[in-house]
Amino acid sequence: MNSQELEKILDQLSETKKSDLAHQLMKELQNSIVILPAILPPDTDSALVEQMKEMTKDGKEQPLPEEANPKPCVLEDKQGNKLFPVFTSLEQMYKDKSMEQFPVRLNIPFGKCVQLLGQTEDVRSIVVNPFTHNFQVDFKIEKTEETEDGQLKNGQKITEAQFHALVRQHVEANLMPKRLFTEQEAFLKEIREGGRSYLLELFQPPYQNQKGACPYTEDDFDVLSLMVRDDLQIVQISLPGKHLYVGTCSKVFLVWNPVKQEAAYYAIVMSKEKRLILHQAFEDGTNREISEAPAEGSELQAVIDLFS
Repeated sequence: MNSQELEKILDQLSETKKSDLAHQLMKELQNSIVILPAILPPDTDSALVEQMKEMTKDGKEQPLPEEANPKPCVLEDKQGNKLFPVFTSLEQMYKDKSMEQFPVRLNIPFGKCVQLLGQTEDVRSIVVNPFTHNFQVDFKIEKTEETEDGQLKNGQKITEAQFHALVRQHVEANLMPKRLFTEQEAFLKEIREGGRSYLLELFQPPYQNQKGACPYTEDDFDVLSLMVRDDLQIVQISLPGKHLYVGTCSKVFLVWNPVKQEAAYYAIVMSKEKRLILHQAFEDGTNREISEAPAEGSELQAVIDLFS
């Protein structure tokens, strides 16, 4: 969803405090790129600083250079709670001049912020547009408190289902395709060698500082690696059946052509209508819906036909 549409929902939410709008916003954020201000360590090479500034100008998610080590901005509220501020646009970010001290703007999926929270002990919340809408999401897994008329009480606390969905969408729709397109055959090799335990490790980081442990075990995953022919390798990954929500995947297919050095990422995704749909994700972060998911057992052949 684009920033204007997000801000429209935030405007309505600021006026009404209706919980259904908060739930709608959370769903839309799951598929959105947000801006997270950051700084680079003082000893960072000046050329790298300039490179980071340039690569974050267009609002699209960009892979960070390996040598970059940005530190996200952290705000503190009146109660002393620490928060990650994220913004729907640069206009929202620069509503406060204090943001000018953060030269780097990380354009990242909202789900990536969840992963950062899971790896940071003293930060538990994200605040969206803190200088205007000030929509705060508490990532302690709790139920949202509402008044009898359906209005929010004490802000928005992410539900257990929303947290699981965010984690899955981040791994399945962002982390794995990005690693496939950047690391290519090396990523496939890691999955083949690590198998189920390696896949489980991809899902665990966001849960590190939560009350509840990661709900998955190695038995929730399955890996099938195929050398179809000299120019076609496929790794099929069966994902957990539990916490399979809208926008999450039951299976993904990592495809590699070692001759042409080309990769492709296909996924079977749960739609809003609770139907399984075959999607393809692209290197630039976009995706397309292809068709209804093929019948069980015929998915591999469909992927082979699409890639050939």
